[in-house]
Amino acid sequence: MELEILPKIYFYFDARRWRVLKAKHDSGNFVTTDHPVCVHKPGYGINYGQQFAPGFGLADRDILLPLSSKTALIGRLAGEEDIVEVDRHTVESFNATVMGFALRQVYAADDQYRYNRSPYFPIGCGATLLHDPNFKVRDG
Repeated sequence: MELEILPKIYFYFDARRWRVLKAKHDSGNFVTTDHPVCVHKPGYGINYGQQFAPGFGLADRDILLPLSSKTALIGRLAGEEDIVEVDRHTVESFNATVMGFALRQVYAADDQYRYNRSPYFPIGCGATLLHDPNFKVRDG
């Protein structure tokens, strides 16, 4: 079913300007999940659980896509197509959003990855993810 829909959404990916994010040496690692392509509204805050967000064609949405532990993509309808080195905060924010779209699994190079949480809680770490009340395994 997913392969049948691909030709219909190519246009939405091709219309975007893609920024490559490279994590600096001391910035930690990007994670990916079992639902890695994320449609995210920038400035919306931490995005726990917006699993099937609409918006591949909406101008106010970003498409986030992790590529490796040190590289990720952000697609926007406006902006630069470039490569930028990003700091720890950017990696942690990216991870929180990508993890919010996960169904059941988070994949990482090791268990030391970090992610943003609510301003009232400390930064989360992969080693303690199973104890984080914001992340629960979903049905479906």
